[in-house]
Amino acid sequence: MDESKTPPLLHLTISPDEGYYKGGNIVFKVQFNENYPIEPPAVLCLSKIFHPNIDTDGKICLNILREDWSPALDLQSILIGLAFLFLEVTPKDPLNKFAASVLRKDEGEFLQLVKRAMSGAFIDGVQYDFIL
Repeated sequence: MDESKTPPLLHLTISPDEGYYKGGNIVFKVQFNENYPIEPPAVLCLSKIFHPNIDTDGKICLNILREDWSPALDLQSILIGLAFLFLEVTPKDPLNKFAASVLRKDEGEFLQLVKRAMSGAFIDGVQYDFIL
């Protein structure tokens, strides 16, 4: 494959300084395709984290990366959207249904599970990455 035709790839780390994921370092891969900005880039979370809107395979539920994408959006919009996932955690449209159900039932338990997961613990049969 001709390297000059390879779409740009970006790795970025989000390190929330508040909220459930404070102190974590969450790594994402952003792959721009040939149709960018008409189509959104493919974004994958490389860190296995306990989050209602990110599954254990790294798929992300973020509307601006799907139905709300617009060619007017740019990398800054994507970064803001990803950061918002950690500032305003919601159980709506969950990809990790277990995480969403815990958040709905008991916010304190959710916080404890997030902290354990960020330390590399097993939760509900899944080992999460140490991201502290």
